[in-house]
Amino acid sequence: TKAPAGQRGGHPYSPVGEMTISVAVLTVGLMGLSGNGPWIRGGGESRVSHSRMQATKAPAGGIGWDTHKAIDAPPETLCRPDDANANTEMRSKFEQMCRDAQNKICAAIEEVDGTKFSEDAWTREGGGGGISRVLSGGNVFEKAGCSLSVVYGSMPQEALASATERGVDRAKGYKEGERVPFFACGLSSVMHPRNPMAPTMHFNYRYFETDGGVWWFGGGTDITPSYLFEEDMKHFHGTCKHR
Repeated sequence: TKAPAGQRGGHPYSPVGEMTISVAVLTVGLMGLSGNGPWIRGGGESRVSHSRMQATKAPAGGIGWDTHKAIDAPPETLCRPDDANANTEMRSKFEQMCRDAQNKICAAIEEVDGTKFSEDAWTREGGGGGISRVLSGGNVFEKAGCSLSVVYGSMPQEALASATERGVDRAKGYKEGERVPFFACGLSSVMHPRNPMAPTMHFNYRYFETDGGVWWFGGGTDITPSYLFEEDMKHFHGTCKHR
């Protein structure tokens, strides 16, 4: 539904362009890492309530709401350095690219908003961890988040199959019913402007690798308007496409 005529002009609207450029930086980096082949793969994200997450204990894969440990500052890397037969160069390269993108995106949003992100960092005993950044009650953004995660775990073959494109066997080499150990690293963001005429922006980009040596990239980005302006959609997706 279009907003009534004249309502848009009185609202600050510059953040959309800033977000588009910031997301495009990460998009271009991912295309460079993946070479000439298809680079968007994978399934969607699930959403779980905070109360349910608090009640969730670590499953067989070793990942749960209670498996992380808060730290004062993130280490130089959240990747394990001694993973046998793993593509450690790609893992480290992708983590560093996500960290650089997180810094650039947060800096661009802080410049637009005039409000600083708060940061929390954590690690897990089995390896991995994350860096969460949240901006609340800003001048332009009601709430904005941009978070990096490095995860080591295992999943059932059925879950792995549902998270990838049809017809691709990501669990090749594993026995029926055997859990598949994996590594994942990703950067996610959701940003809610105060201005209802400006759309919410979200993205998630990730690198996924099994201990069997199979790997791929996944994710995507979009904007969700409360009031639809076709020029915004064309600008956002056109910028991502051509950068």
